[in-house]
Amino acid sequence: MRLKADKLTKSFNGHKVVQDISFTIKDGEIVGVVGPNGAGKSTTLSMVCGILPADSGKITINGISPEGNSCDFRRQFSFVPERPGLHQDVSCFDFLSFSASTNGKNIEDIIIAAKEAGCDNYLERPMDVLSRGQRQAVYLAAAFIAEPSLLILDEPTVGLDPIQQRSILDALRRFCNKGGSVLLSTHSLHEAETICERILVLMHNTIIADGKASDIAKKHNNLYEFLTDKMNTGHVS
Repeated sequence: MRLKADKLTKSFNGHKVVQDISFTIKDGEIVGVVGPNGAGKSTTLSMVCGILPADSGKITINGISPEGNSCDFRRQFSFVPERPGLHQDVSCFDFLSFSASTNGKNIEDIIIAAKEAGCDNYLERPMDVLSRGQRQAVYLAAAFIAEPSLLILDEPTVGLDPIQQRSILDALRRFCNKGGSVLLSTHSLHEAETICERILVLMHNTIIADGKASDIAKKHNNLYEFLTDKMNTGHVS
């Protein structure tokens, strides 16, 4: 099992944002987290990464927990946030070179990762002149350089045009075809249905459904109607 989350709970100022959620991710699997704003998607990803400590519950990646060996735990995954920091006046190559140096990699590794992420044709350009989609590809290349077994991405395609979206999603599929696993949050139901083997529907501070999008929505015309119904009724299934 690549990732196992068991009964994660997180509160802010006495308000439970995430309550007793449990899920797993297998090797080679893409799992999407969907739900309305405020459902706890980003909080869940932050807990998985160890950015936010869970109030209770346990996380293991490849059987390793952050409590047992935090450095070894962090080597298991790469995290790409929704809005990574912009590194102005630094070329894409220099940015990736820094990532390579911290992971014991060389120029050849940079080129391979850039090709996988689809940013190899503008490595000499400064980061601050790139479009959002181009920068996202560079950050994805940096994640690839670390050679993680798990990629965790918060809204990786938000604000991207259709071609850029397809490029990023294709890169994630290739990563999984080589044995990696992906956990991503998304607002795009179409994206969740087309790229993810499974989706976790997060609503009312907990997971209300876990499975194939088509199976979850089988009692409705589509996934949108399923989500709308659950938001309006507050029912958990």
